[in-house]
Amino acid sequence: MSDIELELQQVKKPHQSLWGICRDLGKAPSAEDIDLMRQEAWDNFPRENI
Repeated sequence: MSDIELELQQVKKPHQSLWGICRDLGKAPSAEDIDLMRQEAWDNFPRENI
């Protein structure tokens, strides 16, 4: 095969799973943590001083 043919061949790399991509992020927040953060974010909505 010529060099051009080798360059044009697609090299298939194995796909990394989503779990593998996210492994360095650590533990996921619990449902309680998410609920608490959501409540804190929405406590001042809608603001009256706008």
